[in-house]
Amino acid sequence: MDGSHAVLVLFLSLVMVPTVTWSEQTDRRFSPNLASVTRPPVRFASGATASNCEQYLQAKRTSVLAEDVNNIRQSANYLTCDTLVLLQHAKVSLPVAGQDYGKALAESLDLRSFPSSLAQRLEDDRYTLSQLDNPALQLSNEVVSYSTDELNFSLQLMALADADGDGVDDWIVWMSDEAKEGNYADYEVLLIHDPQPGKVMTVALPNH
Repeated sequence: MDGSHAVLVLFLSLVMVPTVTWSEQTDRRFSPNLASVTRPPVRFASGATASNCEQYLQAKRTSVLAEDVNNIRQSANYLTCDTLVLLQHAKVSLPVAGQDYGKALAESLDLRSFPSSLAQRLEDDRYTLSQLDNPALQLSNEVVSYSTDELNFSLQLMALADADGDGVDDWIVWMSDEAKEGNYADYEVLLIHDPQPGKVMTVALPNH
């Protein structure tokens, strides 16, 4: 398996599988032939429904997801579809040996640069996960999770790819943002252009 074929992305689910390598996970997660795989159905405000990537992406061109929490939770199954769009013409790369991506996301990603339930907790001098009140972040090499009594929030690096064609790897990150009680959930594909170690990172929302 060559390097360019090896990295179409990471996990078969949002649950990490430590015994499976990044290369094996990327091949299975973001293979283009997954576009027609049947997924749990989601509804759109227009009345359209989708049960695979092709239907989902077509419906998104003219409508938005119906805003009830169960439908939004189902939409997490379609993050793969949005990621396939980003990777369609992108040059992909293997992860850098020794790079702690989860820690970088916790320490350097500016949470003010994209919408989330954490917005009211942020200030001019407190805008990364590592700066928030709860010091007990859960970190792995590709994931950072933040949990309080009210919510579960996580960021997971899913691919390294030159999505904008400038010759520098961008980070494709999945966000999961869920209230433990009540009717709130959000799932997004975040694109971090040209991240540099030790510098503040900001997000583009490629599917908005």
